[in-house]
Amino acid sequence: MKKFMNQNFVISGVNGYLTSHFVEYILSEGGSVFGIDKNKKKLFRHEKLFFYKVDLEKEDQVNNFYQKIKNNKIDVLINAAAIDPKVTNERHFNSFVNYPLNRWKKTININLNGAFLLSKYICKIFEKNKFSGKIINVSSVYGEKPPNQNIYSKKNIRKVFKPLEYGISKSALHSFTKSLAVYYNKTNIRVNTLTPGGVRKKDQNNNFVKNYSDRTIVGRMANLNDYDDALDFLCSKNNNYLNGSNIIVDGGLSIS
Repeated sequence: MKKFMNQNFVISGVNGYLTSHFVEYILSEGGSVFGIDKNKKKLFRHEKLFFYKVDLEKEDQVNNFYQKIKNNKIDVLINAAAIDPKVTNERHFNSFVNYPLNRWKKTININLNGAFLLSKYICKIFEKNKFSGKIINVSSVYGEKPPNQNIYSKKNIRKVFKPLEYGISKSALHSFTKSLAVYYNKTNIRVNTLTPGGVRKKDQNNNFVKNYSDRTIVGRMANLNDYDDALDFLCSKNNNYLNGSNIIVDGGLSIS
C-alpha cells in the first residue's frame, strides 16, 4: 500500500528544486498536494496536484488560498518556500557594510514570516479537525552552521556570496517550530523541522562542489532522494511522539 494514501498536503514553494522533488515523491506515494508558489508555473499535470499562485508576503492572498481549501481535511503542511539565491563563482552580493536592508527584509518576509502566515491559516483547519495535523518547517544546514563564504570563490575575498539572512531566517524558523509545538501542547498537532544540507545540481560550479563536499563527513553533497526517508517519518500517521524537534540530514556538515 502507498504511504500517503488518503492524505492531503499543503506545500509552499513547490517550484523549488528540492520541494518539487518532495511533491513528486508524495504524489507517487498516493498523497494529494495543494501546492503554492509565487511564480505561476505548474510543475506537471497530475490528478492529485492542485496549484495556486500565492505571494506569502501578502496576507490577503494567503487568506484567499485558505478560503478555497478550508473545507478539505489537511493532514500535513510543509513550509518550504524560501528565497535562496543561486550562488556562482562569478556572482556575489555586496560587502556586509554596503548590504541593502530591502534584500534582508525580503528574505525574512518569505522564509520566516511566510511560514508564520501559512501556518496561521492551516492551523484553523487543524483545529477544526479535532486539533490534529502535522507541520514540517524546512530549514537549512545554514540555520545550524553559518556559511563559509570562501567555499563559493577561489579567492579569499570578503564578499557576501551566500546571503547572511538566509541562514538567520532558517535558524529562526526552527525556533518558530519549537514555540508552535509548545503552544499546541496536549493536542494532536505536531510541529517539527527538517534541516537538509546542500543538494547536488548539474549546473553547480565544480570548485564549490568540492569545497562543500570536503566539509561534510560523508564526502559529498546530497542527492534528492537522500531526504525521502526523513520525509516519510515526519509525515507518517504513526509519528505521534516526535514534536518540536529538528531532523538534520546534512551528511555531517553541521558538526564538522
